[in-house]
Amino acid sequence: MILFLLFQFYSESIVYMISELEGKDKSQSPDLASGRISDFLMDSHFMSKCKFYLIRSKKSEEMVDGLQQIALGCENRADAHGFLWIDAENSIRQIQLLFEEVVLEWFPGKGIKCSRTNRAIEVPEGIGFHKGVRILHPLEDTAIIESVLKEARNADYPPEWSEKILEKF
Repeated sequence: MILFLLFQFYSESIVYMISELEGKDKSQSPDLASGRISDFLMDSHFMSKCKFYLIRSKKSEEMVDGLQQIALGCENRADAHGFLWIDAENSIRQIQLLFEEVVLEWFPGKGIKCSRTNRAIEVPEGIGFHKGVRILHPLEDTAIIESVLKEARNADYPPEWSEKILEKF
C-alpha cells in the first residue's frame, strides 16, 4: 500500500510539473523547444542528489603519462558517473562528471567546461544497436549549465575526494 501511494505521488508530481511547462517560453531552452524536458527534470525537487562511489579496477591502479584515472559510479542514478585524473601527489589534474549526456569538466588553469554528448538520451532497443563513441559539443544553454553545476555541487563524493572535487566547482 505504501509503495502504491509513493508511486501515485511520484506520478502525480511528474504530471503536475510537466503541465507547468506548457506555459514556459520554449525559446528559453533548446531542449524544451525540441520537446525534451531533461533540464527541467534535472533541476526538479524530486530527484535525489547523486551519491558517487569509487570503482576499484586494475585500470584505476595504472599510471599513464604520470596520471592515474579514477572512475566514479553513482549509487542512485544510472545516468551519472565520473572520472578523476590524479598525479603521483594525489592532486586532481582533471575532473569529468556526466549527468545524463551532459558533461561537466574541470581543467587546471582553464576552469570549468560544459558540453553535451552526441548520444541520444533515448536509444533504440534491439540486437546490434551500438551507441558509439561520445563526441562532445559545447553547451551554451546557461539554464542547463547552472542546473548541472548545482547537481555537481550538491552531490556526495567519496570522503577522500569530496573536498578536493567541491573546491573545483
